Amino acid sequence: EVLDGLNMPQKMAQWTHILNELEQHGHGQIVVASVDRKIVGFAHFSQERTGKYDIEGELTTIYILRDYHRKGIGKALLQKGLDYLESQHFKSMLVWVLAENPFKLFYESFNPVEVDRQTLKIGNKEHEEIAYAWRDVSLLREHARC
Repeated sequence: EVLDGLNMPQKMAQWTHILNELEQHGHGQIVVASVDRKIVGFAHFSQERTGKYDIEGELTTIYILRDYHRKGIGKALLQKGLDYLESQHFKSMLVWVLAENPFKLFYESFNPVEVDRQTLKIGNKEHEEIAYAWRDVSLLREHARC
């Protein structure tokens, strides 16, 4: 339902910008998961976008096809993204997640600190978004290995 409310031209512009930043400046990394040569998930990691939280890295997007949930793909994408963040010498990471998103438990299982909340309008509906942070990505990596 939330995905149905997304503004597709805006999302296309956002991804065009992300891909241009990757191509032109090497900023960020997209990690892709595949099973039997089929893409089943992806994640995007970059420098934290606002500079507001004293956090260096950010997981901006993660998506896994429903049939592939609870198979370790999210953890694998996270581990690869942490490789990228550490290669950039980023020691901390932030992620925004909708408060109503049942998959926020994925992030909560890694013991984040809640650093902010904000209201986000998607379509005609307002949603609360939570910013979770990890001040030490090496500890996050350890939690994600379990």
